[in-house]
Amino acid sequence: MKPPLKNKNPSNQPKRSAYEQQFKEANRLLMLGKGVIALEIYSNLLKEQPMDMRAWAGVGMAMAMTQQWKHAQETLEFVLSRDPHNANALYSLSAVKQAMGDHPGARAAIDAACMAAPDNWMINRFKGYVYANTGANPQEILDIYCAWGRKFADPLTDKAVPFPPLTKAQKDPYRKLRIGYVSGDLRQHSIAFFIEPIFKHHDPKQVDVHVYATSGIKDKYTARMQQHVEKWFDVFDMPHDEIFKLIRKHRIDVLIDLSGHTAGDRMMVFARKPAPVQLTWLGYMYPLGMKAIQYRFSDKKNITTETQKFYNEIPFYIDCGGMYHPPQHSEVCLAPPCIKN
Repeated sequence: MKPPLKNKNPSNQPKRSAYEQQFKEANRLLMLGKGVIALEIYSNLLKEQPMDMRAWAGVGMAMAMTQQWKHAQETLEFVLSRDPHNANALYSLSAVKQAMGDHPGARAAIDAACMAAPDNWMINRFKGYVYANTGANPQEILDIYCAWGRKFADPLTDKAVPFPPLTKAQKDPYRKLRIGYVSGDLRQHSIAFFIEPIFKHHDPKQVDVHVYATSGIKDKYTARMQQHVEKWFDVFDMPHDEIFKLIRKHRIDVLIDLSGHTAGDRMMVFARKPAPVQLTWLGYMYPLGMKAIQYRFSDKKNITTETQKFYNEIPFYIDCGGMYHPPQHSEVCLAPPCIKN
């Protein structure tokens, strides 16, 4: 057996380690939505290693995040000219082409991304979003998401840890319910303007509210919503299994997803079945395709008797699908702004 080769230049190891740390930091910033800062780091890394396709792909993704669509497309196509099966570049290119109105190109890119990374649950899930936003019919959208669910989410549900037997107190039909909300949008975001009134008007005599915030972004809207919720947990950096254990520890009765298949979601936590009753609301208007989430809050305007068949979730009808609280700086207007604009 030959002895292992020694590193002829061990001084390169710390430099390489620092490079990888910077690369990971740029990826982290990208996840936080800080595309401008991430772009700067990726660009600096390319000064050291001009042909690192990972960093070039990062540049393309950061440009897409900052809506520099043309530059993003050119950068990602450059990456693919060197590495045609780069799944991240294909994934990002599909989003760019969709934003630029190239619907066939967007579909072709996401199909290629899924072929390049067949076991990547995030990339494969994005196919549903791309097809839904490029003219796919409702049945096709449902089929795509259900196929995704069968492959990635449902196997986790099938082997979920059983719930312990109910105690006598838990069987009391008049006891206070433990309600949990999971969202990546509890900040300046449209979801925040719909969910804040709900947080504010929950009856503490009836429900014990827990919030699991999955975004690393916080702002004044986050702080305002936190005033209405005593049990608020920031779980952005926690892996799926740890969030699952935390929710199980809190003995949540009903867990509500507010993100669907959008940034900051934790669908893979829901797939592990942390709560006996799980539903989705507000965050995503398309089907989720996974059996772990059984219900969907809706009114009969959003999901009619005719369109119910295009959802795998059972609609739980409420009188009003949402309550909107506009930003404080918004002007009060009786007519739609589009008339004046």
